[in-house]
Amino acid sequence: EFGLDVLIQRDTKQLSKKAMLPVGHPDQVNNLSGVNDPFEIPQHPDLNIKTDEDSIETSTQKLLDFILYKGSEN
Repeated sequence: EFGLDVLIQRDTKQLSKKAMLPVGHPDQVNNLSGVNDPFEIPQHPDLNIKTDEDSIETSTQKLLDFILYKGSEN
């Protein structure tokens, strides 16, 4: 689980900063999960990729494996 501080640290597009602008500001971003819109942590996610621990390659492979596995179930 991550807090708002990690979200801000990882926010390469600075969307969290824009979401925290005063209401009515022309650059304000609305409905940003975890900042100005609620975020509910999934109780039983189908996939959990820990991008803070795994490399891009490992994370990508986990996603690809998930897609291929889930796709073969249908």
